[in-house]
Amino acid sequence: MRQPIPSRVILAAACLVGFVVCARPVLHAASAPSAGKARTYYVAADELQWDYTPSGRDEGMGTEFDEVGKAITESGPHRIGHVYKKAIYREYTDAHCCPGKLSR
Repeated sequence: MRQPIPSRVILAAACLVGFVVCARPVLHAASAPSAGKARTYYVAADELQWDYTPSGRDEGMGTEFDEVGKAITESGPHRIGHVYKKAIYREYTDAHCCPGKLSR
């Protein structure tokens, strides 16, 4: 009389078959030569001081700042202020965009 196959053996075999079936297209695609072309982009991160509330008002709501808003936007010994350092990323057309920033 044959002994029944344990369920964990059936599960392991099903997982192995599933992996082989699913991985085959991925493995095949990874070995295919790329039809793309190389591109060069020139991007620089420029740091500057950015004023987040230049008008001193909550322009989104069209009102003056409340006490919480003032705590964030007013400068002072216990205040954060409204001007912060920010990086803006700019794309340029050639390597002359930003002398000294490009490194290889």
